[in-house]
Amino acid sequence: MSIGLLSSFLVVFHSFIYWLSLRWNGKFPITLTILSVAVAFSFFMYVVGFRELTAGNDTIRYIITFINLDGVFTARDTGEDIFGNTEPLFWPIMAGVKVFADEPEVFIIITSFLSYILSLGAIYLICERLTLNQHHSQIAVFSMAILFSLYEIVYFGNHIRASLAVPLSIIAICLYEKNDHKYWLLLCLATSIHYSALVILLYPLLEICLKQKHGAKYLAGGVGFTFLFINQLVDAAIISTDEYVEGKANIYLNGGLETAIKSIYLMSSTWVILLIAISSILNAGIKKGKITLFFLILVLVTSYFPTISIRFFPFLLLSSVPGFVLFLINNFGVNKGVALVSLNVSLVTYIMFESETVIHTLGL
Repeated sequence: MSIGLLSSFLVVFHSFIYWLSLRWNGKFPITLTILSVAVAFSFFMYVVGFRELTAGNDTIRYIITFINLDGVFTARDTGEDIFGNTEPLFWPIMAGVKVFADEPEVFIIITSFLSYILSLGAIYLICERLTLNQHHSQIAVFSMAILFSLYEIVYFGNHIRASLAVPLSIIAICLYEKNDHKYWLLLCLATSIHYSALVILLYPLLEICLKQKHGAKYLAGGVGFTFLFINQLVDAAIISTDEYVEGKANIYLNGGLETAIKSIYLMSSTWVILLIAISSILNAGIKKGKITLFFLILVLVTSYFPTISIRFFPFLLLSSVPGFVLFLINNFGVNKGVALVSLNVSLVTYIMFESETVIHTLGL
């Protein structure tokens, strides 16, 4: 059986388990939930955690850097010299891991395991925000199975640092919503692993804007202005910056990074993610769907720069999937809603896993 067919079959399997949990209305055997978790986790680890060390794109670079780590205190410099990143914590943490297990396979397994567990925590918190009397755990389990049947599994199978920073960032925002000061701790941790997490510093601005009397209008105007003049704003922002920042700007904004992506709107995955995000916001409303709205704005505003915009895809998808599932169920009923999730996601995941790009990226 091809990986595409296997993934499609598993989507149908998880959909059936979730449908049973809804039909049985709380009398759902815990053993079936555990089975669904075990199957979803096993598939994720098979594709991501146990992928070939020679898998395409970034995997081999991570492996080479890990092999060359020779101490916690020199790890950051080693990461900068070989991989090119300057985040302060990721490679020192991995150097600590290497003290106990220096096999590159273990490095991939550990980071994959952590990314899955962190994503489960993030999904649970999102489900908690969106549901009242419904069963958070069962929605979270099903949402995880759907999430890692889509673009997220490809991204996490290539961008190891981001696979940890993305769920940490979502958890941080959920804690901010609860006025929990551990938000700042997780923000620092996520940013120290991958700088893309810095964008969540902007989330409170969305909160402030939406609390104003005409906040929605100001937000729409601000987003529209930024979208129209993003090129000029970016050029102004990098004037008089140091050589490192200017180099990064050239890589991500001015075509210095080799990529086949000319526009995110030419990618089929973009439209899938946008539809999922919009469905989620329609289900939750602006108040409960603020996290999804935040990352949707980031994707759209930075869409002129594909290498930047796609960095926000995994944030957007992770925050959207539970709302997407609930949107279909709340609008079409349990039977049709679950069937629609199953049909659409199984089709998308089959096409995705059969594509040459995904096969190359994940070493399938």
